[in-house]
Order: sequence, then C-alpha cells, then structure tokens
Amino acid sequence: MHLQCHIGTDTLSLARLGARVTGLDFSANAIDEARGLVADTGDDVDFVVADVYDAAAVLGPGTFDLVYTGVGALCWLPSVDRWAAVVADLLAPGGSLHLREGHPILWSMDERLDDDLHLRFPYFEQEQPLEWDDDSTYVETTRP
Repeated sequence: MHLQCHIGTDTLSLARLGARVTGLDFSANAIDEARGLVADTGDDVDFVVADVYDAAAVLGPGTFDLVYTGVGALCWLPSVDRWAAVVADLLAPGGSLHLREGHPILWSMDERLDDDLHLRFPYFEQEQPLEWDDDSTYVETTRP
C-alpha cells in the first residue's frame, strides 16, 4: 500500500521491484495521472481515490504486508497520530511501515535562505493548519 501516492511514480517503482501494490490519494486528478502512467507502462497497479484517514475503511483492515509513504506526505497531515492509527489498521499481522520522509526541521526552515537561518514555520503539529494562497507549483508549467 502506498499512501498519499500522488501521481504514482513511487507506486510504479514498488511494482517494478515485484510488489503487488495499491496507491491511494485524495486527488482524483493525481490518480487519473497515475492510472495513465501505468497504462503507458503496462505495469499492474491499482489506484484508489480516498482520503488517507478513510483508507482502512475503503480497503479493509489488515490487508497489507507493507505500507509505504514518500517524502513530503506527512507535512500535509492535520494529525500524524490519526495517520499512524490508519497505518496500523491497514497492516496485516507482522506487516511493516516504510516511511521515506525528510526530517520535520526541513519543513520548518525558511526556504528563502537569506543571511539568517531560522525557522519560519512551526516544528510541531498545530491545531490550526497553515494556509497558502498562491499560484506556484513544484512542476515546470506555463500555467498558474
């Protein structure tokens, strides 16, 4: 199981390593892209659109030997504790979590990196989420 799989590139990599894998993301657009990617490659991967907190209810508890999530997934969660409970629900007895993530300090630093290194964002979970309203993206595009 690849939680918060986005467009499925890591999901596809897991399949190519021999896993029978399911990717889950809340974005229908991202899952459409993921399905298109595996349609082009011919790899056998399932993708599901669902909120990560509903994953065990949607896919069934105790159904996966491995739960994986990649870099940049945890920083968007309102509750890591709730997320961890979902992971525990998804795992079969003896299953494992593979968490590939940056250290939380990475998401707290001021990315402008002027002369002073300092924290710009909270290090610990906050009750209220941080919000952004801009048209930037991490992919190359000519559209906002």
